[in-house]
Amino acid sequence: MADTPYILKRLNGRKVAPIEDKAGAYYYVYTENLSMSTYPSASVVIELPERVNVYGTDGKKRNAYISLGIRGSWKASGNDYTGGIDLGIVCEDNSVWHPAYWDATDKIGHGNDPNESDYIGFTTTPETKKVKVTVTPVNPTKVSMTVAYLTSSGSQIKAKTFNITRFTTARTWDQYYRFGSLVPCITGQDNRQDSTYIVAGKFTQARLNKSSGYTIWGIDPQSTSGPVELAFTYGHPKCQVTTINSDGEVFNIDHWA
Repeated sequence: MADTPYILKRLNGRKVAPIEDKAGAYYYVYTENLSMSTYPSASVVIELPERVNVYGTDGKKRNAYISLGIRGSWKASGNDYTGGIDLGIVCEDNSVWHPAYWDATDKIGHGNDPNESDYIGFTTTPETKKVKVTVTPVNPTKVSMTVAYLTSSGSQIKAKTFNITRFTTARTWDQYYRFGSLVPCITGQDNRQDSTYIVAGKFTQARLNKSSGYTIWGIDPQSTSGPVELAFTYGHPKCQVTTINSDGEVFNIDHWA
């Protein structure tokens, strides 16, 4: 039986859907429907977690994701949305992070991309303390993601842009989102009691970029207006947003036994 989501913010009666059960504890922050011509890209700076463990005590493994995403608007039923693609970084070995993407509609991702080596080969360096991710819905059949590795002071170490054009049908892009998750490598095998964790993952400088300037998209739970329309954790208290700042938040995911 699925858990009840823990709501951080909800406007306009937005339903929390769809829920991904057996995908570990996680959290999401969604904007309201936006004009992509007004906000042609979104960006965040991720401060890498203090600690990560993707190897479960049950002998199974997870992948740690800290990501942005772009998706279509809600369907008339209000129970689902019209396609979405995750775009961010993943840690698969408790050591380095590298760019990643996943489109659930077409079942395409960096792991089955013809240029997979470009993603898994672009890893964080020992000096990397922050990662800036910028996502752009270029057109209905193309999105781009730029990943920049930064020092603790914000100096750029290296950066790379990835273009995804493998969609089988044209998309309508209407919303941006961000999330943190610990996803089991074997689908459906998840008890959230395997001692895997992400400790002190942090989103900062969450921006909806305009042709001139930007709009901050912090959660702001007290606000009765956007741009954030929905924010929630799933699997609470094993996923918690511990600090909410004006331009981001700090989160923990801990699947303690």
